[in-house]
Amino acid sequence: MVKAGCLLVLLCLSLWTAAKAQSGDNRGRIGPKDTLAPLQKWLAELISAGEEDTAHVFKSLNQASARAKAANKVLEEAIIQRAGGIYYRKLKQYHRSFGWYYRSYDLFELAGDPYEIVSAGLDLSKAQYFRGNYRQSMQHYSYAVELAATHKITDKEIEALEILGLLYNAFQNFTAGATVFRKSLDLKYQLNDEQGVLYTLEILSTIYYRHHQYDSSLMYATRALELAQKHRKQSEIELCRLNRGAALVRLKRMPEALQEIGELSTLDVRGSNVNLCVRYNVLAGNYYLAINSDKLATAHYNAALNKADLNLFPELYALIFNNMADSYYERGDLKNAYQYSRKYTEWWPTCIPAKT
Repeated sequence: MVKAGCLLVLLCLSLWTAAKAQSGDNRGRIGPKDTLAPLQKWLAELISAGEEDTAHVFKSLNQASARAKAANKVLEEAIIQRAGGIYYRKLKQYHRSFGWYYRSYDLFELAGDPYEIVSAGLDLSKAQYFRGNYRQSMQHYSYAVELAATHKITDKEIEALEILGLLYNAFQNFTAGATVFRKSLDLKYQLNDEQGVLYTLEILSTIYYRHHQYDSSLMYATRALELAQKHRKQSEIELCRLNRGAALVRLKRMPEALQEIGELSTLDVRGSNVNLCVRYNVLAGNYYLAINSDKLATAHYNAALNKADLNLFPELYALIFNNMADSYYERGDLKNAYQYSRKYTEWWPTCIPAKT
């Protein structure tokens, strides 16, 4: 068994080294052949125009996939399945999106294209993250990064760093690695790599939050939010607002924290984005507990637990109970803090993936 935090720091080191080398060597890329360009164009047009007629898109994708399968065109079938994953993620139907991504991953492995396997692995990692299954997300992520390093595939570094930021935030007991990420941040600034800066700022915000350095956490989250809004990256905007709200609650800056909660409440906090639903309700619970509105706090914590009950992923329960323990401790209620800390420690060991 390898500690999950150590694994992510080692993965970040490999990404930082790859970026610093700036080799631009994509020798692992085989990729789709030019003959697939018409298919990819058709899929892009179908997805772009299909938000109003999901039944048509579903039927078209299934028919195209069946034709490719009958003709034993594995790469074509894989690309079609990936398009289905993209389409349903766009509709925020994350469980259905996962199914399409999962099938595309198996097909890309069968096709034996290292570049596409890495791409599919990162897609699958992100799909699991949106479902709230952080443990499986990290397993897919680590395999994809290792394969990319083996085949010297460097142009997936930004996408990998984005997912690393999401996972680092989800596994909230990680405390190591601040020095590594500050070095990575300096490098991203030197390269004028704004997306890399964004993802690294998010990670640093989480690290400093877990060290109870809430001013620093808020500073990094605020800088990250500005970049996320500039690049119109919705999932990053959500994450930055969650990070800002969490830090503001601990800093007792309640009007500003309530403003962040209000901004988040306009998003998909009651829909299919399990991760956002759980974390929004946890943040709101922390806020209301801090202002002694215990009934509202309990309602939001229960909403988070009810959402976690739909999937039974242990990492969601660990996240909820860890926040509840911290919030009761901040209020001086040591009895409840201890109770929820025990619940957290019961769930956490099941969240760390084994590495053989």
